[in-house]
Amino acid sequence: MSNMFSTQLMKKAKIVLEEKSGRVLSDDEIEIMLDRLSQLGMFFVKNVLDNKTKIKKYEINSEKI
Repeated sequence: MSNMFSTQLMKKAKIVLEEKSGRVLSDDEIEIMLDRLSQLGMFFVKNVLDNKTKIKKYEINSEKI
């Protein structure tokens, strides 16, 4: 099931990335691009979670004052 999902994801990613780049991409290039995108996504998610945690800590601290 997971393998089928990743195959479909790769096909869709190949179409989108080739349209955006304007050229035919190899499977290796697509995997590298997807890896970079996932790293950026994880970085973004981590920052959002860190910011929410900071806000919660601030709210907790401000209630104590």
